[in-house]
Amino acid sequence: MNRLKELRKAKGLTQQELAKEMGTTKLTISNWENEKHTIKADKAKQLAEYFNVSVPYLLGYDTDNTLTDLIAKINEWADERNLKQADPKIQWMRITEEVGEIRDVLLKPTKFTDPQMALKDAVGDTLVTIIVLAHQLDLDVTECLNIAYEEIKNRKGKMINGTFVKEDDL
Repeated sequence: MNRLKELRKAKGLTQQELAKEMGTTKLTISNWENEKHTIKADKAKQLAEYFNVSVPYLLGYDTDNTLTDLIAKINEWADERNLKQADPKIQWMRITEEVGEIRDVLLKPTKFTDPQMALKDAVGDTLVTIIVLAHQLDLDVTECLNIAYEEIKNRKGKMINGTFVKEDDL
């Protein structure tokens, strides 16, 4: 079962509004949502890009949680709870709290029954709060990550006392 209807509703769009965005008709959107007609490959790609999800996720074929799919799920979750309208400054405070949990596990692992699981939970919670902040600010997390990667991909430097130091800072 495809996820078009839930993605459209999560974005607060009517079928007519989505039809206009996709260059099609309201009837076509309705037929796709009710699976009376199959979404052709070019339109599936266009819809997936519009909703910032993968084509398999849009079409309901995903069997694993790719980063793109998880971001979309987190954004939907945030929308269902009206977090997009929340204060980004408060969300920033939540991020710092979650980062603090990472710090706690790294500095005092013996305080935790299962430090590895506590670390995974803290890193995951930190990522969720960052994704929600980006969503509140209308930023595409994947685009932000691509920008950051482009900036670091050719960076050179060396390890000094367990810390990577950029070549420019040596």
